[in-house]
Amino acid sequence: MEEGNTLDESMSFIPTGGAVEISFEPQDGETHPETDEQSPSEADTPPGGDSSAPNENKPVQKPEQVAKKPAGTASKPVSKTRTTARPSASKTSAQPTDRKPAPSKPTKPRLTKKTAPSSEKKTGLTKYLYTVLSGNNSALVKRVVRSRPWWEPQEDETSANYHLRWKQSGGGIQYGSLLNRADHRQAVNHLPNNREMCTKTGLVRNLRMMLDRKSSASVALADIVPDTYEFHSYTDNSFLRWKKKFQDNAKRAAAGTAPPGWEKNLWIAKPESLNRGRGISVVRTLEELENVTKLSKATNQQTWIIQKYLEKPMLIDGRKFDIRQYVLVTNTMDVYFYKHGYLRLTSVPYDDASTDPAVHLTNNAVQCKLDHYGEHEEGNMMTYYQLDEAIKAQGGAGLDPVVEQMKAQVKLVIQSVAKKMNAERYKSPFFEVFGFDFMVMAESFKVLTIEVNTNPAISTCSSILKKLLPEMLDDAFSLTLDKSHPPPRGTSKSSIVVAGGSTELEVGDPPLLKWGDECGITRGNRWEKLGSFL
Repeated sequence: MEEGNTLDESMSFIPTGGAVEISFEPQDGETHPETDEQSPSEADTPPGGDSSAPNENKPVQKPEQVAKKPAGTASKPVSKTRTTARPSASKTSAQPTDRKPAPSKPTKPRLTKKTAPSSEKKTGLTKYLYTVLSGNNSALVKRVVRSRPWWEPQEDETSANYHLRWKQSGGGIQYGSLLNRADHRQAVNHLPNNREMCTKTGLVRNLRMMLDRKSSASVALADIVPDTYEFHSYTDNSFLRWKKKFQDNAKRAAAGTAPPGWEKNLWIAKPESLNRGRGISVVRTLEELENVTKLSKATNQQTWIIQKYLEKPMLIDGRKFDIRQYVLVTNTMDVYFYKHGYLRLTSVPYDDASTDPAVHLTNNAVQCKLDHYGEHEEGNMMTYYQLDEAIKAQGGAGLDPVVEQMKAQVKLVIQSVAKKMNAERYKSPFFEVFGFDFMVMAESFKVLTIEVNTNPAISTCSSILKKLLPEMLDDAFSLTLDKSHPPPRGTSKSSIVVAGGSTELEVGDPPLLKWGDECGITRGNRWEKLGSFL
């Protein structure tokens, strides 16, 4: 059954309060604190707590109605059909009295340990149920969820009775149909309309619209993202605007008057529908673009993106790199910036005259196929600590100014799409971890946003990622799942383990944490809240 379908009303579910190992027994007439329903003890047991007491609807014979025997006559045992003054399971005879029976005292609430009610045992829903669909290292996601013992996997992955469904795309999710009842909330790992910022065209379009509305904006679009166009054919207005700009700059480049970063007039062309470096080409002439796109005047099926190539990137050991930074957005549009990211480097030295994609594309999916992959560093990856050292070695002030630029651009991106992705109208506790990709320019150390990725890769293909990714997901779940589906009282999370041992990050563990510790990052949750953008 697809996401969002309604559930079988005959099924019972664990309440939002979490597990059932520890509970309170309320007083008579109170509702159960975990279920908002009467607890089994008070619903099934009459006052006094004795389940064998007579039916309270059965008439009770008054003491004065009992026939008196003459003196000296032996008394016979009271018949079992007669009812005593005080309901009791005892078989002793009733004693006549003029006093009314004293009402039974309600039991005081006390903390007890007990097993799950039989109804929950029958349904098997004594814990929250999760479904993690295959793909993109789903085994890691399962391990992080399993570290919370109040969660268990759902046997039928097609069932709509889940509390969490983790999938590789947001397609098919009916956000308005997700349950948000007091006894059952459903979470998914995607936000509605995330394409508004997870495509290059959507990202640029929304930023441009927001900046155009702000006449006093202190930042220009070119200060956030490279110049970008989309087109379906060579007659599109967008393509014609790009063509004129390309030709005008080509003349300035030939005359030696092109602005910095435009001297080579290099551009990147890629199909909008492809990712992970597939279909990307660096073009220098109109003929090269036509050979790559192969569009006729009648073609309007494929959307192509053409974006200004950043000709003067900062290099490390002569090689190009970009930054992968994680950003968490909740259903209430609260935005968090993870305090650790990593660098993805090429395997070969940078050469702007080369046509080899391996020189220009840092994507791991491209680099891992090369002979020199991993020759310089494991997985072609570096940490923020290493970037901090590289910036200082090249005359910069270190990583702090770069991180502040990244935070500012994340805020602008989210602001530009907040109304379109505003999930506040949906109350279910969904969330999403996005992968923002940035590049740093040489000499100026200026930062530009390259793209925003939904479902960013979480493969633990290096020692850096074996430490970083499990902790990042665990911290994200602490801000989302652990609040919408809290653990039972007295229950603690177990450690997360991946292949090769524990992923626990130790204070001062170089090179991952040294820069972070110097900046005041503690061993607590490493997500920094940037604000709420409703």
